Amino acid sequence: MELEAALDPRPEAPARARALTKRFVDSLPATSYRDLQVVVTELVTNAVKYGPHEEITVSVEISGSTVRGEVADGGTGGAVIDREGNGDAEHLGLLIVDALCSTWDNPEGTGRVWFELNQPESELIHV
Repeated sequence: MELEAALDPRPEAPARARALTKRFVDSLPATSYRDLQVVVTELVTNAVKYGPHEEITVSVEISGSTVRGEVADGGTGGAVIDREGNGDAEHLGLLIVDALCSTWDNPEGTGRVWFELNQPESELIHV
């Protein structure tokens, strides 16, 4: 199951992205579905706030027990996470993404953040 969407970099883009993830509600355990919604919302929010105000693309794919996704905004990157807790709440979204994802990255020089969420085998929904 896949999702590919393009969003305008407007304040309503995070809510639109979250709504688009509803196609996965019957394919994921409730916890994984909520995690996916939060991660996509946070990454699209960052693209709207810090990106170059170009089209934002969102893609998500479920493959076995892994949910893979990407949010891209056409920028040059710069997603920075403060694991020491010395910053302000402005970058809290990336800490949330970091906590919910099994792995994620913002390759240097790109406005692209990819992520993976692993679902526990015991919670998989087989459709």
